[in-house]
Amino acid sequence: MHATSIDIEDPKRTEAALRWSEALLAGQKRVLEMVAKGDALPRILDALCRVVDEHSSDVLSSFLLLDASGTHLRHGAAPRLPQSYIDAIDGVAIGPTGGSCITAAYRAAPVVVSDIAADPLWAVYRDLPLAHGLRACWSTPIISSEGKVLGTFAMYFREPRSPSPQDLYVLEQVASVAAVSIKQKQAEESLRRSEAYLAEAQRLTHVGSSAFDLATGTIVYLSQEHFRMFGFDPEAGMPSLEAARQRLHPEDRDRVLETFDRAVNERTDFEADHRIVLPDGTIKYVHVIAHPAFNASGNPVEYVGTVMDVTERKQAQEVLRKNENRFRAMVEKSAEGILLLLPSMEIIYASASVERVLGYTPEELTVQALTDHVHPDFRQQRVDDWAQLLQDPRHESTAEGMARHKDGSWRWIEATTRNLLHEPSVQAVVVNFRDITERKLAQAERERLEQRLRQAEKMEAVGRLAGGVAHDFNNVLAGIFAFGEMLVEETPAGSPLKRYAQNVLIAATRGRALVEQILGYSRSQRGKRVPVDIAHVVAETLELVRGSLPANIRLEASAPESPLVVIGDATRLHQVVTNLCSNAIQAMSGGGTLRVALDAAGIEAGRALSHGTLGSGRYVRLSVEDSGSGMDEATLSRIFEPFFTTKEIGQGTGLGLALVHAIVTDSGGAIDVKSAPQQGTTFTIYLTLAEIALAAAADRRGRGAVARGDRRGAVAARLRTRVILRWPRRTRRVRGRAQAVRRRRHR
Repeated sequence: MHATSIDIEDPKRTEAALRWSEALLAGQKRVLEMVAKGDALPRILDALCRVVDEHSSDVLSSFLLLDASGTHLRHGAAPRLPQSYIDAIDGVAIGPTGGSCITAAYRAAPVVVSDIAADPLWAVYRDLPLAHGLRACWSTPIISSEGKVLGTFAMYFREPRSPSPQDLYVLEQVASVAAVSIKQKQAEESLRRSEAYLAEAQRLTHVGSSAFDLATGTIVYLSQEHFRMFGFDPEAGMPSLEAARQRLHPEDRDRVLETFDRAVNERTDFEADHRIVLPDGTIKYVHVIAHPAFNASGNPVEYVGTVMDVTERKQAQEVLRKNENRFRAMVEKSAEGILLLLPSMEIIYASASVERVLGYTPEELTVQALTDHVHPDFRQQRVDDWAQLLQDPRHESTAEGMARHKDGSWRWIEATTRNLLHEPSVQAVVVNFRDITERKLAQAERERLEQRLRQAEKMEAVGRLAGGVAHDFNNVLAGIFAFGEMLVEETPAGSPLKRYAQNVLIAATRGRALVEQILGYSRSQRGKRVPVDIAHVVAETLELVRGSLPANIRLEASAPESPLVVIGDATRLHQVVTNLCSNAIQAMSGGGTLRVALDAAGIEAGRALSHGTLGSGRYVRLSVEDSGSGMDEATLSRIFEPFFTTKEIGQGTGLGLALVHAIVTDSGGAIDVKSAPQQGTTFTIYLTLAEIALAAAADRRGRGAVARGDRRGAVAARLRTRVILRWPRRTRRVRGRAQAVRRRRHR
């Protein structure tokens, strides 16, 4: 309270001052009640002005409030000032001159101007108040308890006038009450804004707040967001504890309540994730955290906490989980393997699908060096590609190569490599690879089939041509044989002409053997298809081979005792064995070993041979191996071409192996050839094993399939065998056989 000095010698003035003090105190009380009730600041300031104005009709009081920037004064209240004057001074800038209020706010000290017309302080704005009949202005700053200027309170008069001590007291008291009111309203406004900001923040973040009284077991506070989140009506007041419990999902209710009771008993924080069910059936996921508040005795009295609506996050997590599971399933079930590698080629991730491609589990593969699995033929190329890949971000390359499977086999692999070291979410080189072994085999088989088709077309054309030529040549030989035999019979013994005639017959016999081969080749695509015991055919052929085998060549043969039945032509199969053995013998001019083996073989999976492809099943396998000079790659690529030969002129026709290929192909078989220079050659013939029992197949005494099928063909086959095996070495013995053939033909 401020004291004022009263001149007791003037009773009238004393009485007036007392009345004014009582009126001022009453006005202050009324204003403070308005503040307590929460009335708006303009109404409170207006009431203060009226307290002063009602005391004296000469006073026109005014409040100006400093704006947030602290540089301009804005209208607060002035019930008796002219509106035009109020509008004119609203927003005026504070400063050292310019008027009572402007200067008082600037100086933070009272400024009293008794005569506006004469005071230089009003020099700039003097015309404005004078135009509105205002002659005096006493102004004092409104200062907060912190010493901050909040605005000004001014008393205007229409006549020049100086203040008395009582007037100054009134100025001070009104400014003090105004400071309290303004500060309170600013605090309330700040609190309101804070609450609004908090409510908006809670709305945006889906976070509510609450307070629970432990003593009464009641909810004492819920924020607006908490009301909204749980579906409660704020107008209905605080929900009961039971109503809040009913919002808990039935499957989560017991767990949440037990967790809360345990936290209360242990005086610890409460935290839980659970679901709530709204009246319309909507299910939400929430995360609750509450902290106990203690009284002076250290006992918990309240739990104050927050609840966050995490439904969207849960849904996003569920979507992410499903996407991750979907992506993981796609990766793990994919036919492609996926690797993540560091620049050092260290494997930091391997998908589960790598086991289907390479046989290794991801754990096994991540502890191994990648280059260890690359075939040596491709290893350097992969190293070079890797160096280029690391130099070029976003580089992508696709290459084929061979990699080692866990079972030790080499598989064809197609790999696509991407440099994603720059990608924050990856930071690795990504390799997608797949097994293309089957595709490679199919491609090779397609190429072989195309080659076989071209070969077959060429051989068919050559066969037709050779057949026509052979028939014509055979007619020529018939005349040579006829006249030659006449010369031999009619020439006296001991005559040189007889020897010449015999040489003519020998040469004609060679020509006839050649014609027989050419005709046999031209007929190779038209063989019979009947059950044949190939074991008997091989045994019979080897008997003939032994009879003409050079002394420096050893024959090793192995065959099962039981029949091996195939579907084919016995005579032509005889030719296959004969031609293969003949080639083997001629390849071992310096001696060696001829190995002939016959057995049954089971093929579990498809297999590509050098000349043909085998499906799964049971086969008869015939192999003819020599230890001779062998062949290079260029020769191997042409061995089945008609008339292709590496022998000297007059030593071969180039039709033997072409005939073998034609017969085996016609019988539905395949051929595998392995050879290298100075390492010998192995021909392996595969023919499908027929599940047919032959009544006489086991008869090894000359009445097998060949004898029963075509005796004349077998005889001719044996004769050709002798000619083919002995022709290159001993042509002098042909005469007797030529005569024998002639006698048979005459029969």
